[in-house]
Amino acid sequence: MCGIFAYESSTPPDPELLVEAAVSASVRGPHGYGWVTRSPDSAHHELGPVDPGKVRELTAAVVLGHARLATVGDWQDVAQLQPITAAGHALAHNGVVHNSAALGSHADTDSMLLAHLYATLRAAGHTPPDALTRLTKAASQQAWAIVVLDADGHLYAHRRYHPLYRHREADGVYLSSQPITPSGQLIPEDRPVLVQ
Repeated sequence: MCGIFAYESSTPPDPELLVEAAVSASVRGPHGYGWVTRSPDSAHHELGPVDPGKVRELTAAVVLGHARLATVGDWQDVAQLQPITAAGHALAHNGVVHNSAALGSHADTDSMLLAHLYATLRAAGHTPPDALTRLTKAASQQAWAIVVLDADGHLYAHRRYHPLYRHREADGVYLSSQPITPSGQLIPEDRPVLVQ
C-alpha cells in the first residue's frame, strides 16, 4: 500500500511534524516518493524511501506528498511517481482501480488516469467535492485514499477503508496514512473532506 502525507495552513509547517508524516507514509511506500506545493514548478519525485532532510526543507504553506509502493508498472520509473499533476491540479492516490480500461486509455497508471479524470470533471464545472465524489463512483475500487491539491489552492480528501489521519496542530493541519500525533483522527469515510 502506498502512503500519503500533506499539510495545509497559511504558514510553513513544523519541519519535524512534516518529516514524521512523510516518514510514516514511507513505511507504506518504499519504492519512491514525491510532493507538490502551490508553486507550479514545485514537483519533486525521487526513487527510494523518503529523505527526511529534503522534507525538512519544505516551507510551503500547502504540501501534498506521496510514498509509492509499486503495484502497477516499473517501480524504477520516476515518471510513475506521485503526486500526479493535471491541468493545475495534483492528485495522490492509494489503492487499485479495477476498471481503468473503461475509464480511458491515455494514462500509464490508474493514478494518472484518476488525476486526468479529476481535471476533466473540474473543467466541466464540478466543485472539488463533487469531482471527488464522481471520481470515486466512476472508478471501481474496493479501498482507497485520495488527496487532491486543487487548483484553488486547497487540499481535498476522500477515503474508503485505507487510513488517512487528520492532525490539527497550532500551525496547521497535517494528513498522513499513519497516526503521527495522539490527536490524529481518521477522516470520515465515503465522502469528500476539505482539509482544514
